[in-house]
Order: sequence, then C-alpha cells, then structure tokens
Amino acid sequence: MKKSCFLLFFIVLSPALFAQTPNEILIALIPNATAGADAWSIKLDSKTGSWVYANYDTTAKTYTLVTPKGTSAEYNYLMQYLSLFDESGNCYTIASRNITHNTYRNYILKNNEIIAEHDYINEGWVEKNGLIYYTASDTNKSYFITYNTSSSAFTKSRPYDEIRLVYFPVEFSEGEPLGEVGFTKDGKPFYAALENNETFIVIGDKEAKHYSDIDYYSVKFDSGGKPCYIAKSKGKLYEVRGNTFVVQGTKQYKKFDWIYGPIVFNQENMPVYVGQDSLGENKYRSTIMIGNEVHKTYNGSVYDLTFSPDGNPVYVVSKEKKTKGGETQWRNSLYVNGKAGKSYSSIYQIEFVKSDPVFVATDHSGKSFVVKGNEAISEKFDYIMDKRYLADGSFAYIGTNYGDYEKRIADENYVFIGSKKLGPFELVSTSDYATGEVILSDKSGNYAFLTGQNTDKENYIYKYTVHTNKWTSEQFDNIYELRLANGKVIFTAGTLADKDFYKYNYRLYVDNQPAGSEYSSISDLKVSAEGVLSFIASRGNDIYRVEVKL
Repeated sequence: MKKSCFLLFFIVLSPALFAQTPNEILIALIPNATAGADAWSIKLDSKTGSWVYANYDTTAKTYTLVTPKGTSAEYNYLMQYLSLFDESGNCYTIASRNITHNTYRNYILKNNEIIAEHDYINEGWVEKNGLIYYTASDTNKSYFITYNTSSSAFTKSRPYDEIRLVYFPVEFSEGEPLGEVGFTKDGKPFYAALENNETFIVIGDKEAKHYSDIDYYSVKFDSGGKPCYIAKSKGKLYEVRGNTFVVQGTKQYKKFDWIYGPIVFNQENMPVYVGQDSLGENKYRSTIMIGNEVHKTYNGSVYDLTFSPDGNPVYVVSKEKKTKGGETQWRNSLYVNGKAGKSYSSIYQIEFVKSDPVFVATDHSGKSFVVKGNEAISEKFDYIMDKRYLADGSFAYIGTNYGDYEKRIADENYVFIGSKKLGPFELVSTSDYATGEVILSDKSGNYAFLTGQNTDKENYIYKYTVHTNKWTSEQFDNIYELRLANGKVIFTAGTLADKDFYKYNYRLYVDNQPAGSEYSSISDLKVSAEGVLSFIASRGNDIYRVEVKL
C-alpha cells in the first residue's frame, strides 16, 4: 500500500482588503491529486483536527482514502462525507468495490485499513461515547452491530430478515429521508426489524410486540420515553385497508382503515392523530383522535395536524364538491379551535403569529397568495415560497409567475420584504442549505438573498448576484455560500478560470469586499457564536482551514 507524506498545521497570513486578515491553517497536502485537491472532498473533525480526503483518479476511475496516517487501497466508491471520528482522531469510512456489474462488497476502513466487510452497510451510522453503531447485511440477513473504538471489539445482534433505521433527524428532504441509528432518553439504540413477515421495534436488545407492518416514518417517542407509531395487525399498510392503529408503549388505540401521520402529542402526552375509514368509492370519513377519544369527525380528508398557541388542535379539512358544470373541486378550510376559515383550493405552509394563523392558499384558478387569519396579505402568483416573518418582525415572501421553457420565456420572481417589492428576477436561490433559508435577515433590519440570471440562453448558463438592503454585488459565475452575521453579509464567489475543464477561482467576500486570497475551491462556510468565520479551501494540492474574526 502506498504511503504519503503530509505537512500539517502551519499558519500563513494572507493579504486582504478586509479589515481583518484571514488566517490560513494548512490541514493537508494531497500529493497524488492530479487535478488538484478540492475542498468538497475532505471532511474535518474540529475536535481532534483529524481529517479524511477522498482522492479520485480520473484515469482509473477509482478512489483512494487519504488520512494523516497514509493512503488506502483503491475503491470504486467512498463515503468520506459520512466519515466518523473517535476521540483519538482515528477516522472511520464506508467504502465499496464492484464485484460484478450489479453486486458490491462494502467495507469499513479505520483510517486506511479494512476492519470489517459486509454485503451491504447502511450509511445511517453514528458514533456515541466511543461506540460506533451501524446496520449491515450478509447472506440475506441483517444485523445491528456495535464497534468499540477503544477495544476494537465488534458486537452483533441476532440475525433479522431486514433492519430499518427509523430515526429521521431531518424531517423534510428531497426524495426518501435518510434514517439514522436513534437513541432513547436513557441512551439505548433503537430501530425496526423484520422477520417472518412481522415487523417490530427493537430498543437495546429488547423486542417490542410484533405486528404485520409498521409505518417507519411515524416512529417517535413521547415525553415519557415510550415509542409511538402506526402499526397494522393484518396485511401491509396502505395496501389492504383495516386493522390499522396507533401504538404508544404497549398500548394499542382504536382501529381504522387507515391512519396518517405525523403523530403529535398534546400537553397531556396523549398522541393526536387522524384515523380514516372508507364510506364508499373515493369517499372517506376522517376522525381526529386524542388517544382513544374522538375529538372531531369530518366527511373528507384531514391533513397538516398541529396545535395553536393555546394548545388546541389545528388542521385542514379537505372536502369534495361538484361545480354547476359537473366538475369536481376540492374545498380546503383551516380549522382553528374547531371553527372553519374560508374555503380554498389548497392550503399549506401553516404557522402562527401570536394567535393568528398565517398560511399560503391557492384559489380555484390556481393562483397562490398568503393569508393571515381570514384575510389575504399578499399579491397573487403562480407559486409562493419562503413565506415568513424575518428577524426584525417584517413580513417577507417570494412570488413566482411561471414562464415558458419551450418559448424561452423566463420565470419572474419577486422578493417582498416589508413594504419593498424587488425584482423581477429569473431565479432566486437558497442562500443557506443548512437551514433552507432563502432570505437571510437579522434583528437590525439587514437582509440578503441570492438571484440568478440566464446570460447564455443557448446553453442555459447563469450568473449570480447577492442583494442586500445596503448594496448589490456584481455578477459572478458561481456563488456557493451566503451568510449574514454580526451585521455583515458574507459570501464565497467563483469566477470561471478554465471553461474547458470547468475550473473556477473562488474568493471570500465580506460586505461586498474581497477578503484574502483566491482558492480553487471553498466549502463548509460557518460563523461561530463568538463571531469567527471559518471555511475549508484548496489551492493546488494544499487544503486549508481559513479563519476570519468578524
């Protein structure tokens, strides 16, 4: 196995136009990065200073894992972005090799060496108190496995037909959400297991009651630490109706044809949920349940169940209605304290401002607008996003009128902040992917957002601009990170350096002024509570951690 040498942890002061000079801390030299190192392929452990880098060979089309302790053998794929670290700075990474065209072998690497291999390893693993918990499969059986980072000992559960991870730290995501190993209040891991067409929750090494099926996405724990979820005694969920109920600890509640999540808990720690029964073809009766007690029943569907500030259930009731022309329309009303608001074609993005509900509604012509209480407070658009009250209390939203892709007519996006209407813009992008925010704001009334303009309509190439309450930036080929902290607007922007190889030069900007040197890539922009800005950057084969005191 090849070994590499590394230069670690010296400081270079970079020239800057910003008042504070950024400090470059060299993390690693990646000598075999033929196309140059990039900041997106490294994961850094801030506690120990350890790191792991996935180095891609464009000729062999394979990866090697580079760590402070050397370079691994070649693999077809590495999950360095999910690497774990122990308190000694050792890193653990999932790797895979292609055995045949459609079969793979999965490995766990400790630094650069294989310590375990399986047919399949679930990527939702975690490290907790010196133990690594993960699930893996071998010869059509699944196991829950614990690895002790101090003793290097593995502990394996009994075999199951399948294991499903049922803790979802990110509630909303594109595609199927990624489950992780979850833990109870007293630190026991939990997951769902399947065996002989039965499904059940496992906590530690104790199995709960077996059912024919469980809704994995509904699993949560009440305030007393009891698991709560939707289960079925016969058949599979949403395939065969009937025999569906909520379980809380060992208690089973009333059966319905279907039950839809999410399950929420009231102030008395009782599960609140919606049970639905069929009344005939495409006709339903929905019942809002509090434990085993009926709260309200409606002919139609109930969704978006939540609570008002005074603790009462809030929900949307959707009913079918025939127009005079015989067409079917859905009428949706928001119910607060049992009283229905106005009827709309759809209702979504519900929140409360003091005692008033604020939501986006769609009328029967397909136009969307924001409603507070029972009154519209916005203009109408084809779509509305990022509707919310900013940090200083001003109301903001983004309204979109769709263009026509075939006719090359661009969308029109308008940004509303308080009394301001800005735009139109062809594109308004997410500013902070960690929080999902589009419009950034602070309590002093500062704001920032990111827009794009198609400057090459033949190839659909966009230029990007930062907009604030004080200034508007020039256009850049790329803007990857945008933050607002300590009254300053911070972003990383790239200019195209090599069109054939899609290479960019990136730079940090603070309040529209360049700060520090140029890099070939920048990632992981963060601002600490103490006002220290940091990011990871690469230049040539060197990778740095860069820090700036704001």
